[in-house]
Amino acid sequence: MKKKASVLDLISKHYKLIILALIAMIIFNQWIVFVITVILFTFLGMSSVSLSRVMPQISIETITPSAILVGYIWGWQFGLGFGLIVGMVSYVNASQMNLTTIICSLLMGLVGVLAFLFKDLGFNFFWSFQIVYFIRANLSYFLISRINSNVVENIMHSYVESIYNMVIIVNFMTLFHGIIISLI
Repeated sequence: MKKKASVLDLISKHYKLIILALIAMIIFNQWIVFVITVILFTFLGMSSVSLSRVMPQISIETITPSAILVGYIWGWQFGLGFGLIVGMVSYVNASQMNLTTIICSLLMGLVGVLAFLFKDLGFNFFWSFQIVYFIRANLSYFLISRINSNVVENIMHSYVESIYNMVIIVNFMTLFHGIIISLI
């Protein structure tokens, strides 16, 4: 019969590995938080795009606000990559690839770059978010109206979604920003 190992026995056997893991967590804290954040926001973004596919009248997507947050905190490269990759993958998984969704995915990457730009200009996260979303709404309306003549649909996808994000989602993203900044 095997004897049960106690926690103290396991710690004394593997103390070097535990110390090495703790040192790695201290050194790579920022990147551990980054990976957890990307996983969380990828799941939320893919879920929101799938929900928008099921109910097309409701245009709720969280990839753009997440790309703003990632770009603001970790730099334009990460915001651009997150927006483009997660945006394209989400729309492909939702079987919703067309020129409009390609433009939206490109804008998702662009907002990550703009967020970092406004951070460098000295704007806090809240105002960076608002300005970037205002720019995104106008760019989205201008670009999508060139390929889709349905004015109501263009306004819905450009301005109504942006207003929703600028009024409601900005509060959650500001909260996430504060939490993430305190962790790294």
